[in-house]
Amino acid sequence: TRAQEAAGRAEVPSLGDLVEAIDGTFARLAAANDIPDRITVAGNGEPTLHPDFFAWSEQLAAARLKHFGPNTKIGLLTNGLHLNKPDVINAVNQFYDEPAIKLECGTAKCFAALYQVSERGLQRTLDGLHQLDSFVVQALFIQGAAADNTSPAEITAWLEHLKTFRSAIRHVEIYTLDRPAADESDAIRVSVAHLEEIAAQV
Repeated sequence: TRAQEAAGRAEVPSLGDLVEAIDGTFARLAAANDIPDRITVAGNGEPTLHPDFFAWSEQLAAARLKHFGPNTKIGLLTNGLHLNKPDVINAVNQFYDEPAIKLECGTAKCFAALYQVSERGLQRTLDGLHQLDSFVVQALFIQGAAADNTSPAEITAWLEHLKTFRSAIRHVEIYTLDRPAADESDAIRVSVAHLEEIAAQV
């Protein structure tokens, strides 16, 4: 309903609130000579969904230079589903030293099952990745009834995607569930031995 949509929007921090919180927090850290090595943008949800993502990313980068200097790096954790938006692409390329993008499926069918989106989502993400200067790949491997991205065919297709972006990929992070899923039938963690096999192929 419109009321529910309005309530959801109301929970998103405004640009002004974000900038004020960032600058205030950075100022306190700098005053205490507690300079971070890294700032990572993650959040409770997908950060690139914020309607002012470009503007507050720009302010974040400016506040980093003002209070900490360029040695404090800025990272981003994103699922990559919104790389079809020019402002997101521009923000990632201009303001983030190490954006980490989820790319963990080889086929559109697996991607759709894992993310509960249209099969067009994979190609949209791949198209967006082609516009990034450099990025880290994050890949969660799981086995489940709905989605299994660990089969030989899926891994082969995934590796082909990695080859496509070889010059832009800084490194690849692979992992599995840290703890059992709420419903074991939905997702099962992958063994360390299997992860090592995948890593060797990477």
